[in-house]
Amino acid sequence: MKMNQLLTLSVFALLIIAACSSGPNTTDLSKAVETAEALLGNDSLDFNSPERTKHYKTAVSSYLDYAEALPTDAKTPGYLFQAAELQRTLKQYPEAIKSYEKIYNDHSDHAKAAQSLFLMGFSYENDLKDLDKAKELYNEFLQKYPKHELADDVQFSISNLGKTPEEIIKQFEKNTPPVKTKADTTQQETAPAGGDAKPNEKAAPAASQPSAKAAPAAAPTNRVNKINVKVDPAKAPSK
Repeated sequence: MKMNQLLTLSVFALLIIAACSSGPNTTDLSKAVETAEALLGNDSLDFNSPERTKHYKTAVSSYLDYAEALPTDAKTPGYLFQAAELQRTLKQYPEAIKSYEKIYNDHSDHAKAAQSLFLMGFSYENDLKDLDKAKELYNEFLQKYPKHELADDVQFSISNLGKTPEEIIKQFEKNTPPVKTKADTTQQETAPAGGDAKPNEKAAPAASQPSAKAAPAAAPTNRVNKINVKVDPAKAPSK
């Protein structure tokens, strides 16, 4: 009896040791990512073709599998970010937000952490139309990264939540003062003062058309002007 118990415990111990030693196969995971990225780089496929969509989904799975198996690996944050970008392309918005959130929460020191927080708010605002959640995340961004290069974009987004691009442009033009042209300035400088003109002198005739005012600078219609949130299949994920 004791011998049987001893054998059972020995087998159980060996199984535990085997389970602990048989960690994730890094080589296989890396090869899966490389294969998926090679398929993404196939430019012969139409952007909206079912085959390309299939490749996107395959790549997302390979990135997420790698991240789950190797959560502390240096490549994991970059793969999660690539997965999120592809998920947005596939219109899997809640899943994309989860990927961004994992970067922000689990890899807070990574270069993509701040950008991920911004894109969480951006997706809530523009993809899911949840303005309250978007504002909450934008405010969190400003509190945590007040001097980040995206801080101006975040503040702009907060100021224009719920507005259409057309409304933003109209507001921008309304708040932009008219700019005088060189012709306007020259005409003012050469025009005689009232009552000082001599009888035989004639003031220069006014232009037949009113002086054109310089058009105001175009209002920013894209709130993400410092980053590129589109997928570039030919590029390897950021590390």
